[in-house]
Amino acid sequence: MKENNEVMQGDNHARGPSASGGRRNKGTKMNDKTESLRFTKKPVTIEAIQWTGKNLREVITFTDGPPDTWEAYADLVARDGLKIYTLEGKLLANVGDWIIRGVKGEYYPCKPDIFEATYSPEVAPLSSAMRELIY
Repeated sequence: MKENNEVMQGDNHARGPSASGGRRNKGTKMNDKTESLRFTKKPVTIEAIQWTGKNLREVITFTDGPPDTWEAYADLVARDGLKIYTLEGKLLANVGDWIIRGVKGEYYPCKPDIFEATYSPEVAPLSSAMRELIY
């Protein structure tokens, strides 16, 4: 997996400052504009589970349901690591990574620091009894 700002030959991803010698790529075209634009991530609610290395059954149940035999699957994960099938192909999830179910039902691993910077726990709405006590 490529690190941030790493660009491989033939790659069509936008380049960060380090890939362009400190200059921003102004080739982004959107709505007939050619300058760079800033975007804010839309607030969406996702579901996620953290891979602890000891919760294989819960992670697999969360992603795609149990395999035919747990023992064989557990051996495979112990040998090859936990692979998550994403829209971009198979990605290895490390212990500590969060496994996210995206807005279209897709799955992908997310590093804990990125997860913490991007998401916060959903706050449950107040029950009617609690609202009556407060108001």
